[in-house]
This record gives sequence, C-alpha cells and structure tokens, in this order.
Amino acid sequence: MAYKKYLKLFILIVTAITSFGLLNTMKASSIFVSSAVLEPKRSLSQNSSSSFGLGSIASPFFSGPSKSNDVVLALRLVESKDFFMTLIEDEVFIEKLNYPIKTNFLRTYRSTPSKEMLTFDNMHARFVNEHLSFNQNEKTGIVTMRINHFEAEVAKSWLNLVINELNNQIKEIRISESKRILKSLEKEFSSQTISEVRESLSDLMAQEIKIISFAGEGNEFVFQVIDSPRVADKRIRPSRTQNVVAWFIFSILFSSVVIVFFERMNFHRKWM
Repeated sequence: MAYKKYLKLFILIVTAITSFGLLNTMKASSIFVSSAVLEPKRSLSQNSSSSFGLGSIASPFFSGPSKSNDVVLALRLVESKDFFMTLIEDEVFIEKLNYPIKTNFLRTYRSTPSKEMLTFDNMHARFVNEHLSFNQNEKTGIVTMRINHFEAEVAKSWLNLVINELNNQIKEIRISESKRILKSLEKEFSSQTISEVRESLSDLMAQEIKIISFAGEGNEFVFQVIDSPRVADKRIRPSRTQNVVAWFIFSILFSSVVIVFFERMNFHRKWM
C-alpha cells in the first residue's frame, strides 16, 4: 500500500519513456534489402585438366585457378577499396550513397552528409559495414549476397552492379593470368625438343587459349545467378510495433526501480 503514493510518478515516467521511444521509432528511417543467390561457376581448367596426360605434371605450375579460389578471391575483392573505387565511378551510385532519400513515419526527405562522411575511407566503411553483407554455404559453396538501402529500387540496382562488377573484374584478372601463363608455356615450348613434353605443353597452351576465348562469352564468369535481385515489397526495419513494445516494457522496469529506490530512501530517513 505504501507504493500507492508513487502511482502518479510511475505513470508519468512510463508515459514519458514510452513517448520518447515512440517518437524515436517514428523518426527511424525505413531500410529495404535486396538479396541474390549465387552459384559458383565451374571453371574451364576443372573441366579439362584431367585429360592432358603429361600436362597433369605441369598443371600445378601453369594451370588456371579452381572454382573455389575464384569465389574466395571474389568475396575478398568485394570488400576491398580497389573494388569500391570502381563502384563510385558510377555517379548515381555515389549520389545514392551520400544523398539517399529516406522515409520514416513522419516524412520523406533527402539526407545531407557531413564533410567527414564524404571522405573516401568513410564512404567505403559505410558501404561495407552498413549496406553490404554476404555469406557462403560451406557444403554447397552457394553465396547469398545482400544490399541494404533506404530505397528499395536502389538496393536492387546496387546488388546488380556489385555482381556484374565482380564477374567482370575476376574475369579480367584470370584472362591476364592466362595470358601470362600462355606466354611462359610458349617460351618453354620453343626450347623443348622432346616430343612428349612438347605435346603436353601444347595441350596446356590449348587450355589457356580456351580460358581466354570462353571468358569473353557472357557476364557470369565467377557466379551464376540462381535467384536474381528484386525490389523489396516491405522494409526489414524498423519494426515499429516491436520497438514501441520494447520501450514500454523498459519504461515499466525503469519506473519500478525508481519507485523502489524512492521508497527505500524514505524508509531510511525515518530511522535516521
């Protein structure tokens, strides 16, 4: 019964904290996600390396990389600053990164960044930490890649851009590597007189020529898109109902602690 005198204080604190949480929830900008499921493509070197006879002896030195190596390289590349440099060459990309149109419960507005946010390192960190995410299934190797953004259409277009750039850049790396290997093989071929070794080197050169030739066909060099990026119908956050409920529960707990504290203070004063 002693706590009844604090009922008004209890209600006041609960109302104030819940109102504060409701206002913050209403001001929180909506976030949309676009995702894609990517299957690593089987490389040409994997398809043909088993049929080269003596070429299998030289393949550890000259043959192209495996599918898994291409995927590992791609997933490391996507977070690199060099890769990000190619993305910001797109004027629309950099505009939507720094001046996104945000929507909350109260209004829709265009965000204005600070000077610090316009630095390259800050832009790169924001893209990697706030917008980009991916994970790879250890058994199947299938990669799920996601882009979060304040605009649903932008999330989809960014994800398409990232996937295309990854395929193109890994393709360029592998073509350059195959050309270097081919040049070494041609040099070795011209210096050899043993027919069996020349035949093996010839097969290896044919393999590298095939990689260079077929790399130019299509855009899916590393990843084949199984589930294409789509425009999200609903935001993934914030969940306004859950947020308000959480703030309300917190306000009850906090108010209870405050009331107990005041009651204890009054109790001690009576006995002093």
